[in-house]
Amino acid sequence: MATQLLRQLVLGGAGSCASAFLVHPFDVVKLNLQLRGMAPCASEGSQENVILRMWRTGGPGSFVKGAGTAVARQAVFGTTRVGTFHWLLSLSNNPSSAGVKLACASLSGIIAGTASNPLDVALVRISQDSRLPKEQRKGYTNLRRTLCLMWKEEGPRSLFAGVVPNAMRSVALQISHQVVYTYAKASLVKVLPNQKKNVVQAAASTVAALICSFSTMPCDTLKTAQMRRGAKRQNVAACAAALVQDKGVWRGLWGGWGGLGAYAARQAPHTVLTLLFIDKLNALFR
Repeated sequence: MATQLLRQLVLGGAGSCASAFLVHPFDVVKLNLQLRGMAPCASEGSQENVILRMWRTGGPGSFVKGAGTAVARQAVFGTTRVGTFHWLLSLSNNPSSAGVKLACASLSGIIAGTASNPLDVALVRISQDSRLPKEQRKGYTNLRRTLCLMWKEEGPRSLFAGVVPNAMRSVALQISHQVVYTYAKASLVKVLPNQKKNVVQAAASTVAALICSFSTMPCDTLKTAQMRRGAKRQNVAACAAALVQDKGVWRGLWGGWGGLGAYAARQAPHTVLTLLFIDKLNALFR
């Protein structure tokens, strides 16, 4: 049992890190689009405008800035959420129950989201800092420097800014990855019994990715709003109310079609790749 759990821990982390590295440029664009929309007196602009501005101001390097932090985040987040889920599931007398899987996915999501929160904050701060004029930057150039500066200047509490929406996002993501994907795959096997395993896995991961993108977007917007430098310290309800009052529900929490499109461009491939990588690694090391 211990060996099985360790394998899930390692393979879950490896699959998450690999997919995070591959989709990181999309994550940078998504963060820049969110931060642009939250800046005072700034128009949100389109995804294309954000990409062009990033290219003009920072060149190709601006799309991979913070990649090390993103991989480090997944090393903590991906490993914790997959490993904790399987450990919790192993404690149950009825691990195949949908209710048990839902409960295990939710609890493991809360634990993983909380554990990786400092790395999430660092990723937001690095992206935010790179958008500012040089004279206004804080020098958030890498993970270690960012965390040290935040601890020194804002205190340890700053490392857990946005932890509530981040944990909520992790719960929604875990349910999509561990519950929706499992049942989608089982349903597709019944509907398409003659299809190759790879086709079924790809189709099931796509279903999970679409649900994951739509369900996690509001929480992702809220966590970015609370994690950025200069954000007002307020609870999740107050933060959501401020965004909705300013832009309405659709544009405030989902960023409109442009914001959702940018988020889905990052989240959907990340979900598909993570699920496929973990399945393949499990099959390879079985």
